[in-house]
Amino acid sequence: DFAAYLHHIQNNRHPISLLLDQIRDIRNVGAIFRLADAARIAKIYFYKMEDVQLNINFRRVARSTEQFIIYESLQTLE
Repeated sequence: DFAAYLHHIQNNRHPISLLLDQIRDIRNVGAIFRLADAARIAKIYFYKMEDVQLNINFRRVARSTEQFIIYESLQTLE
């Protein structure tokens, strides 16, 4: 059952988050998603990255890991 597998992956994470600060190359963001998934990191925050668009280059590098990691865009650190 894919839904049960996805639920297990999303809930079996370390309580650690990453903060990405102004990374410009979207392929680097994709690689970070893969590393975060391998390390079982819970969440990724984009800080001051207003123009983050998860395009085809991102998806090619990330290898579908964006489905398993929660991510959010931040404008301030408050």
